[in-house]
Amino acid sequence: MIAAVSDVARRPATAADEPCLRALFAESRDDLALLPPDAREQLIDMQFVAQRAQQLVTHPHASNEILVVEGRDVGRLMLAGCHVVDITVGREYRRRGIATAVLGQVISRNSPRATTLQVWSANEAACALYAGLGFEPSNDEMGYITMTTRCAT
Repeated sequence: MIAAVSDVARRPATAADEPCLRALFAESRDDLALLPPDAREQLIDMQFVAQRAQQLVTHPHASNEILVVEGRDVGRLMLAGCHVVDITVGREYRRRGIATAVLGQVISRNSPRATTLQVWSANEAACALYAGLGFEPSNDEMGYITMTTRCAT
């Protein structure tokens, strides 16, 4: 078990990481828990493929990284310049400061430019995390909130 951490390594995702990325995606889909397992798995597969295709089209030059703590793959970060396209931490590794540490690195690297991200408005834990890191809502469209850090002056 990994305790609270602040040292998170990042490495480029490769084709060999596909099962890890799919598992992270599946863990983020609590809304499908009521479906029968076979239907849930099929739907997750379709949505995973669709999300990856959409991200490649909308952010073709984004970096896709695996988050590593104590030699374990624990999450994913996708960045397009100063925009966080996706950050996901595996369920068993959440609430240990991993996302906070990684987003702190990103914000620091981007400074003095603002960092942006989008979050589903119903994801209260993520909204609270981002607000605690200095992200402020700048737009709300169809249930997704765009959040932005302030530019350093």
